[in-house]
Amino acid sequence: MKCKAYVCSDICCYKRMYIVFADNLKEAKIMLTRVKGCETVDFDISREAQLDKYCNKPIPAQILIRTGWFGICPECCNNVYIDGKSTAIYKGSKAYCGYCGEELVVSEDIVLRKTPLKKL
Repeated sequence: MKCKAYVCSDICCYKRMYIVFADNLKEAKIMLTRVKGCETVDFDISREAQLDKYCNKPIPAQILIRTGWFGICPECCNNVYIDGKSTAIYKGSKAYCGYCGEELVVSEDIVLRKTPLKKL
């Protein structure tokens, strides 16, 4: 089966968003429950097909920002959105904080994969 991307909002414990790469919805729920240690599967889950191609590679920050997510600048800690005060600036395939200019990188802490990415 082809790996699919799901966007999951954890509403039982921490109200945190995750991207889960799994074969199906049931597997995505199981993966999220195991990682979070919740006793319930009280999650809002939706498909995010445009992220499927990142199943086995890092998700570029600009892709997440352009799909409606926000990035957190590692330098000034601003939330960077597609529009607003700290609008992201794009150069090539990279995204930068519009406030301080720092490169934005997606933390693998918000991404759950069946097979973790190899560290470079």
